[in-house]
Amino acid sequence: MARDCFARSLRGSLCGAAGQTCYLCGMQGHAAAECPSEHSQSESSGDAAELAELSEEVRGLRASLAAANAEVARLLAANEQLQREKREVEAKQQQQQQRR
Repeated sequence: MARDCFARSLRGSLCGAAGQTCYLCGMQGHAAAECPSEHSQSESSGDAAELAELSEEVRGLRASLAAANAEVARLLAANEQLQREKREVEAKQQQQQQRR
């Protein structure tokens, strides 16, 4: 979103710049990549490639995290199913012992 953007997005949450502190000028409301100050323009243009690389790395890490979270959810569901089956088997065994 645009620098100094405090508008709400379509989802109703504040845009990403809200609450961010610029590491170049120290002001709040924008990230260093969007810094409007004169001294940051030359510095940020030299860091654009590094920023793009880091952004891509963050996207990859988020995708990995999402996959890991999905796997954890799958394993938890499988564990719950196994626990139910175990309780059923134990209940049947207990019924059989009571009949003897």
